[in-house]
Amino acid sequence: MRKVSGGDPIPAQELEKYLMAALQYGGLDKQNLAEIVGVLSKYNEKGLVPVKVFPIGIPNPDGVSVQYLLGREELVAFLGSVLETPRLQQFRVFPKGVPAIDVLLAELEIR
Repeated sequence: MRKVSGGDPIPAQELEKYLMAALQYGGLDKQNLAEIVGVLSKYNEKGLVPVKVFPIGIPNPDGVSVQYLLGREELVAFLGSVLETPRLQQFRVFPKGVPAIDVLLAELEIR
């Protein structure tokens, strides 16, 4: 099984630029966004890079939905990190691959 997400973490400044660009028009206030970026940086330190980031909350966005692609062997370590995540509202894992599970899509909602 190949490792999907692992590797060297991207520098913290690059992650912040990526998240700011993805959430530029999302309506999150700067303090809330800074706290969420801090939470997500812990995943980055473990070599996990988000594949999709989207603001959540209507009419006023107050959180983000973040998706990661994981290999099966990465899921156990990822679950340990999820249990320690502050401000976590929801966590979902969806298997991808037919007929055998090849990749897992993990989604976090942080508010």
